[in-house]
Amino acid sequence: MKKQNKIITLIFSSLIILALIPCLFPQIQHLAVLFVEKLKHDDIHDSFWMKQMFAFAICIIFTILAINAVLFTQKGRKIFEHNIESFKKILDLIKDDKKYLFTIFLLYLFGYITIFRANFWNKAIDDLARQIEGSRDWMNWYRYISEIGSIFIHTSKQLIDIAPLTQVIASFFVALASFFIIHIFNKKFTYFSCIASLPVGLFPYFLSNLSYRYDSPYMAFAVLVSIVPFLFIEDKTTFITISVLCLFFMCTSYQSASGIYIFMSMLCVFTMWTQDKKPVQEILKTTLICILCYGLTLFVFSKIFIPKPDYEVYADEAINISCLIPNTITYIKNLLSQLAGTPILYFSMAVFVLFIVHSFINTNINRLFSSFLSVLILIIAIPFTFGSYLALEKPLYSARAFIGIGVFIGCLSVIVLSNKNSTSNKFLNLSKILTFCLSWCLFAFSFAYGNAQADQKDYIHFRTTLLLKDLSEVIEDTDKDVELLFVSDIGHSRTVQNLIEVYPVAKELIDIGLTPHRPSEFVLQSYNFCELKAGTNTDFRKDDLPVLVDNQYNKIQGKNNKYLITFKNPHFKVIRTRNIEG
Repeated sequence: MKKQNKIITLIFSSLIILALIPCLFPQIQHLAVLFVEKLKHDDIHDSFWMKQMFAFAICIIFTILAINAVLFTQKGRKIFEHNIESFKKILDLIKDDKKYLFTIFLLYLFGYITIFRANFWNKAIDDLARQIEGSRDWMNWYRYISEIGSIFIHTSKQLIDIAPLTQVIASFFVALASFFIIHIFNKKFTYFSCIASLPVGLFPYFLSNLSYRYDSPYMAFAVLVSIVPFLFIEDKTTFITISVLCLFFMCTSYQSASGIYIFMSMLCVFTMWTQDKKPVQEILKTTLICILCYGLTLFVFSKIFIPKPDYEVYADEAINISCLIPNTITYIKNLLSQLAGTPILYFSMAVFVLFIVHSFINTNINRLFSSFLSVLILIIAIPFTFGSYLALEKPLYSARAFIGIGVFIGCLSVIVLSNKNSTSNKFLNLSKILTFCLSWCLFAFSFAYGNAQADQKDYIHFRTTLLLKDLSEVIEDTDKDVELLFVSDIGHSRTVQNLIEVYPVAKELIDIGLTPHRPSEFVLQSYNFCELKAGTNTDFRKDDLPVLVDNQYNKIQGKNNKYLITFKNPHFKVIRTRNIEG
């Protein structure tokens, strides 16, 4: 760079930093918020936006300093050029083995085909609300990649429904994640390793993420960026840089993926020690780097972006170390109860056993010690698939938050196919059979899940039609504001109930649709029955309201434009008719 251009760049950078420094002070932040409120003629969330001003100012200042370090210092330029060369190697890897990436992508598209066909919104309060209103609202959860990325993907600030394009994009991201996992843990690409990696994107919990018509690309992106740093784990300079960047991207896209970096670190360090026979000093150095990158990045993110909530939320960001044990117990109980009695659980357990045996056979250290370490890895890593949620006072136990367990099992499935000991061919063949069986079960569940979604969609339509008919007969004056209070739900369709009997996890994955409070309101709005008005209705469940409608499906009570709606499910039995001839 010419000297004159350097001076101009330096002056321009300094001016921007000087302009941003006042944004670091609460007084200036408060004045800025007041100014925006006057422009909008509306109140905004003061503490949230003051914190975001501080965070963005810090991020921009840091970015400018980093750019200047690259432009004006020899060391900065050297690190930048080194990182670029490392990325070129990954691009070459993709180019050389693109047929395997394409194979994984096609397998995922095939596995998701019934989900695409179902064309079902995953959660009324999320997908259906965005279908109706076109709002993004990811910023409230600091998901800025989702907030900004959606504008480009949907070609508009106001979201439009472009599914399954969003889900196809998510499929490619998760295919890339599986591809990288094979390279990290196996090095050798085969069609069996492609099949073995499928739990990353076909495990039941990720199907919940994939089903989101608007969120799915960013959820899958969070999985991908949590894996990318480990492509460079041998190169500490690049690994540190990419770890910090990717962890920040994960935090600003979907924080439920926060556990992936933890168990990827554990598995990589374990492999380096037992199979690659790295020196203890390097093992300790790598472990320390992983801990510092993860801990510092998440700590800084939480401190600069997240204010203390002053209102009730469904997940609390407050960290409490004493919650680790009870949250771990609750998480494991949820996993076991939701997967109990299913072939997915049995074959997943088989993969755990294969991992222990593989650690005994394919190791360069003491075999018993290696096996002991593998058991220790499983005991520690499985809870941490829940990520940083383990330390929260009020974690999210929704299915979409269990995104890490499938990635972990996918990693283990790939690891057990890495055969560095020529005497273990029988074990390799057994591993191929069992990992194939696991992937087959996941395909079967995915198809059943998509078909069940379609059936639930039809059932919601049927029940909504009945409800609209009943409501249209009792609501007299539509010129006045009407309050509807829902106190029950319609339950799952018979097809979904059958799936739940075989796979209990389906109960957590498939949205009922017509449920208490806002979800039912959004369903009614989607049928052009009403417009939702901002405000909070009163709780009149205990009021003595006259019964206006009472049939097999709905009970409606109300007066003075207040209506209490109770969904009912018929339980009477019809005697089967014998085949009568003539």
